[in-house]
Amino acid sequence: MTLLNRKTAVILGLLASLAAFGASAAPVYACTCSTINFSPSSSPGSPITVTTSPTSWSNTVNLETHSFGNGNDWVYVSITGITAGWTVTVTSADTVTTISATQIIVGPFSSSSSSFPYTIKVTAPATPSTTGQFTINAQPSSSGSRYVAVGNSCAPVTVYLKTPPLTHGVPEFPSGLAVLMALAIPALLLVRSKSKIIAA
Repeated sequence: MTLLNRKTAVILGLLASLAAFGASAAPVYACTCSTINFSPSSSPGSPITVTTSPTSWSNTVNLETHSFGNGNDWVYVSITGITAGWTVTVTSADTVTTISATQIIVGPFSSSSSSFPYTIKVTAPATPSTTGQFTINAQPSSSGSRYVAVGNSCAPVTVYLKTPPLTHGVPEFPSGLAVLMALAIPALLLVRSKSKIIAA
């Protein structure tokens, strides 16, 4: 075997070793958000009726176990696509940083973490039969003080809302009972005086 062939064989052997080592190396933390849970469920055709304003719902975000750690330990949660006239905020018992009323960073998480809680608060407009919506997003972050995207985000969840329709109750006299009585007494006296005339 010539010297050139030996050098080529050594280089090819090293490249094969590197390729094999790369294939068997331990994977880097993927930081995966699995599912954004939200209940009650909603759809464009079946929105949640917000009868009390503000209204709050507490749910969880599921994390893929063993995917967090190695410095990539947080999750950025944001609320986007809020319909004008509606107010939506997000909080969590585990919040590290509140960026705004609609953006928080939750954590830190370890490789054994599987979920974390969050709470949505909605303030509805006063107009009856008004529809609205917002979207919940969750994305792993490599920082607990600011959002630095890393890993795999959860599929966003859009929540559909509406306010109840206007209800028609018993009609009311806007000026109250005093005006009603003021009109009723003369009418009663007139009827009484006519009945006296007829009797005579």
